[in-house]
Amino acid sequence: MRKLLLLSALFVAPLLGMSSADAGPLSVQVVAGGITQTFGPTSTGILNFLAAPIDGFAIVSGTATSAPLGNNPTLIDLSSLQVAAAAGGTVRISITETGLTSLGDGFFSAIGGTLGVASTLTFQTFIDSTNTAFGTQQLLGTNTFSNTIPFSNSFTSNGLPGTGLFSETEVFTIVAGANSTTSFDGRLNQNIPEPASMALLGVGLAAIGVTRRRSRKAA
Repeated sequence: MRKLLLLSALFVAPLLGMSSADAGPLSVQVVAGGITQTFGPTSTGILNFLAAPIDGFAIVSGTATSAPLGNNPTLIDLSSLQVAAAAGGTVRISITETGLTSLGDGFFSAIGGTLGVASTLTFQTFIDSTNTAFGTQQLLGTNTFSNTIPFSNSFTSNGLPGTGLFSETEVFTIVAGANSTTSFDGRLNQNIPEPASMALLGVGLAAIGVTRRRSRKAA
């Protein structure tokens, strides 16, 4: 019984102690017309960026966040992004974080926003076990939205980053119509066991031990 209680405590305690301090550098990249602008890296957990006009596109507003601001150590979030297009064309915006440690199995991706006139948006999420910034080693999932105002979707993926450090990347590709504005939020994080669930699991293990002990005494 004591051994079982000890094992359950050892299993639960590290999960209860998870913190957002495990995060690595956060960066954003904007690519249009063969021109690349990179913002970051930063380890502060927040990156506000405004891109100068690139090939007819302008980032009116954008905020990238990650741990240590997020509750989930693997969270990366691109919020309040507003992209204005003076002329039609394609722009790709990526957010990445490196130096992450796997805390579970599976990932959650979500996006929502408003498309500009005659525009489409493709949302992709990736993990990379080589821990490369903007790495696209393993595709977690993809969604494309067209002529949908507003739009939203979420999906889960069973990606396995391995035992070492890894990176996460979100990629947003907008094919914009002339004089259009597209606004959206997008996030990616690894699914991790909730501390409360782990505590319940520990209690359950202890209860099994008590039941077995009573069964032996009754016999």
